[in-house]
Parts: sequence; structure tokens; C-alpha cells
Amino acid sequence: MLTPRRLGLALATALALGGAWWTRHRVRGDPTHIDALAVLPLANLTGSAEQEYFVEGMHDALIGELGQISILTVTSRTTVLRYRNTGKSVPEIARELHVDAVVEGSVFRAGDSVRIHVQLIRAAPRERQLWAQTYDGDLRNVLTLQKGVARAIAEQIRATLTPQERARLAAVRPVDPAAYDAWAKGWFQLTRLTGGTQRTCLEHATRAVELDPTYAAAHALMAACYNLLTYLAESAPRDVFPRAKAAARKALALDETLPDAHFALASALAAYDWDWAGAEREYQRGLELNPSSAYGHSAYGWFLSWMGRHDDALAQVRRAQDLNPANPLEIQRTAAVLYVGRRYDDAVAEARRAIEIDSTLLFGYDRLGRAYAEKRMFTEATAAAERAAAVSGHTPNFQASLARIHALSGRIPEARTILKELRDLAQRRYVAPCFIAQVYAALGEKEDALRWLERAYQVRDGDLVLLGVWPAWDPLRAEPRFRDLVRRMKFPG
Repeated sequence: MLTPRRLGLALATALALGGAWWTRHRVRGDPTHIDALAVLPLANLTGSAEQEYFVEGMHDALIGELGQISILTVTSRTTVLRYRNTGKSVPEIARELHVDAVVEGSVFRAGDSVRIHVQLIRAAPRERQLWAQTYDGDLRNVLTLQKGVARAIAEQIRATLTPQERARLAAVRPVDPAAYDAWAKGWFQLTRLTGGTQRTCLEHATRAVELDPTYAAAHALMAACYNLLTYLAESAPRDVFPRAKAAARKALALDETLPDAHFALASALAAYDWDWAGAEREYQRGLELNPSSAYGHSAYGWFLSWMGRHDDALAQVRRAQDLNPANPLEIQRTAAVLYVGRRYDDAVAEARRAIEIDSTLLFGYDRLGRAYAEKRMFTEATAAAERAAAVSGHTPNFQASLARIHALSGRIPEARTILKELRDLAQRRYVAPCFIAQVYAALGEKEDALRWLERAYQVRDGDLVLLGVWPAWDPLRAEPRFRDLVRRMKFPG
């Protein structure tokens, strides 16, 4: 149900389409300096739930444009989603999110014509509307629309833009309407984080690139999809990471200012090339372009964990949580960083908190099970690992984690049963060798563990990035062959 405020937005935007590209409806008010704001979910006035992907894509794009203004802190999309159709007042929302103001809006689409209405509302010392504006256009100029909204908001809040930020917001280009639509559908799938949705995401991203080869965001989306396939759909690294790098570099050749393209390139450089310095440069460049990217801080923090820089890693994931406090994915990433840093009690607390928010979060259960196992709390560890395996559909990653916990807790027959299943599956399709190696290590069968780790090195298994820090490899660290493998990975320091 729409709140009275959103009903007002609906009435304002449910007009016949038409008019010039910029149709402005200003509400007079003193321009106010604002340091932090949140863009609330845009109301879908298309009249069709099937258009939700389009509305969510517009919402994310607006947050992304504003997030690239370095002087401004913008709350992440996943955090503000909980305020969809909320009855809470703007001051209540602002206090919970620690922001000075909120942006509300709505999207109306008919064919290739789009109308977006936005208003900026100051939360304190009293709620007041500072500004409102309506934009009419078509999908070919939708990128211009998004940048125009961000530029107008920046002007209203007296944000001091750098010359580079001004140039980026002024740079506009048309996009093929069908390509934009395909991108929006792909992006919508990217946020679902399953193997099936990642393949669907890739299909849409590929379609967008085919329709408009100069559309940088489509190439960046393709790179992100490829990067995730090896983890979520058990694709061989050689089949995805080189393509991810190529897509990310194409995106950056078209638009160097795309933060997501830098993050995607960083991920591929680290996981496949083991180019640690290059990956760190790309993470830092992405965060320079969008310091409000919770994903960027979280991904960079996880990377720093691989490097053994645990304090720096924790600072980054904590920053991600500041920007995205209600997102269980960011919380479980913090649990992972704490786990790698051997802070198991804290890892348990964070993993449990993530699961409380999302009871289907398989990574939350996985972090919880691993941390419990290191604490020798095997009953709790087994229960969490079994839940992760079940939620995942018993994929190799989480089956291997369960088998490892069985081995550590003395349930050897159960561990060997899963191990055999993994080895049989590896005869038919790609299974990350690190998954199998960790089970052998837990069983105390070091020769087999080292043999599978060598195989992981040959295929450039993405999980090798954790070789220097992952607790699963602790039983092997004194072995000369293991030390040689770490040396060949050329971890810094």
C-alpha cells in the first residue's frame, strides 16, 4: 500500500507522457548542505510487476551516480530496500540510516517513454521538502536522465564536485533501448546470487552487448557474471576468468570511470592471474570513483584477507557494513574476514547475525559451520554445514565443507562417502580441486591433499587465493611441497 507521501508522488507522475526532455517542477526552499543521504526505493507506476527489474535498475543507477560524488555518503541499495512501502516517516528513516536527507521518487514507463519524478526531503531539524523535479524522456536517452538527476541533486545539496566528477556527470551518450532493457534484466538477475541466475544474467548481458557494442555498463555486467560463475555454477576457471578480464577491459576502454568494471577486473586479476598488485590498484581505483560502494569496500576487504592484512581487511568490511548495515551478504563477508583472522568467536557472532536477517543465506551457514569447527564445537558445526549444503542444493563447495567437518569430528565414513561423490563428480565436470584437497587434509592424508592442491595450481583454481591464510590448510603448512606452492603463488610479503 502506498503511503500518503508516495500517493502524492503517484498523482504527480501518473500524467500523460510528453513534453520536453527536461520538464522541471521546483519547490522553493533554501538549498542545504548535506553530507549523507539515502535514495529510497522508487515507486513502480508502470502498472506491471513485470517491470520491477526496470524500476530497480533505475534505482540502482541513481544510487551509483550519486555514490560517485566523493564528498557525499550514499546509503547502499540493499539497505534502503527494507523501506519499500514503509509507513515510517522521513525523520525516522533518516535516524535509522544516519543520513541528513532522503530522495524519494517514482518511475512510469510506457514503451520506450520514461518519466521519473524525484524529490529531496530534509529530515532534521524538521521534515521539509527542499526540491522536486520531473524528467521525461525515452530509453535512448536514459543514461542522460540518470546523470541529470544526480547532477541536479548535487546542485541542490551544495556538493562540491571535482572537475573529474563534473566531467563525468556531463558526459552523455545514447544507448540502444533494447540494449538498456537487456542490461536491466541482467543486472536484476546478478543480485540473486545463484548459479542459475548468473547464467541468465550472462545471457542478458551478452544480448545487451550484441545490441549495443559501445554500451560500457553491459560489458561490465558481463564481466561480473563471468567472475561469479566459477563459484556459483562450477565453471572451470579457464572458461570464465579470461572472458571476465576481456569484458572488464572493454568496459574500461569505453568508460574508464565505471567503478564496477574496475572491481570486476580486480577480481579476475587476483583469482586467475594472481596479479596481486594489479588487483589492488583496480580495487583502489574503483573505490576512488565510488567511495560509497559497499560492495567495493567488502570485496577489497576480502582481497586484503587473502594477503594476510587482517586489520586492513576488517576496516574495509566494517566500512561496507556502515554503508550497508542491513545486508546479510556484507555481514557474512565480515564473518569470513574474522574467520580467516582466527577470531572465531567474533566470526560466529557475525555469521549468526547474518542468518537472523536471512535464514536462507547459505554463505552465512557456511561461515558459521567453519568457525564452530575451529572451536571444536562439532555438533553446531555439523548442523550449520548441513544447512548450507541443503540450501545450496548440495553443490560441491558446501558438500566439501560438510565432509571436512565430518572428518575433523571423527565421522570418517560420512566424510569418505562425500569425498567419493566429489571425486566421481570431478570425472564428469569441473569440481574445484581445492574442495577435494581440504577433505583429504582434514582426514590427515597429506599426500593426497598436496596432490589435489597441485592440480588446483595447474587449473588456477580460484580458491587458491586463500592458500596463505585459510585454516583448512594449517595441517599442511610445515610440508615443503606446500611451502613451495605458496612461494609459486608469489603472495606479497
